Amino acid sequence: MSRKTVGQARLRAYAACAGIDDARLAGAARMGKLDGNGVVRKSGKLVSLCADKPKEPFGRFVYRYGKPGEVEIEHVASAAERAALTSRATGPRMGEDIFAFQRGPFTYYVVEATGMAQGISVMVFKSGKRIADLFSGNDAGTDFRSDMLEVNFQRPASPVFEKKAPKDAF
Repeated sequence: MSRKTVGQARLRAYAACAGIDDARLAGAARMGKLDGNGVVRKSGKLVSLCADKPKEPFGRFVYRYGKPGEVEIEHVASAAERAALTSRATGPRMGEDIFAFQRGPFTYYVVEATGMAQGISVMVFKSGKRIADLFSGNDAGTDFRSDMLEVNFQRPASPVFEKKAPKDAF
């Protein structure tokens, strides 16, 4: 089995979230930090986004972060506690799809680079100051999977989302 095939299998296996056991209903990414040479130093931790069905409207949307079997942070978006989402251009033929949620003074962002750019970023802000900045790498299928859920970033059809631009600058 090739490295890429093993990576894809691990991402699929991790992708299922609390109460959502079908890995086809999730996206996942291996996270790390960029070093000074632009190389991602993997942490062994993953971020996953899951929903209760493959396309909107979702009744449940779950964010998880941590090592497989050791979830550090989990946030469940619902109609009562919605996640923010938006999409924006970052340059010619490039953009970002952004999910965000708030937990006390912390704001969590999961950003997928779109168009000619690739990769998943996770940023955490505390009271407006960036305290964490992680990146998956650029290899779709090995570093990240994001093609499983259908989300309309322009007009969300789910009661678990609200269209809202990021409050923090990045």
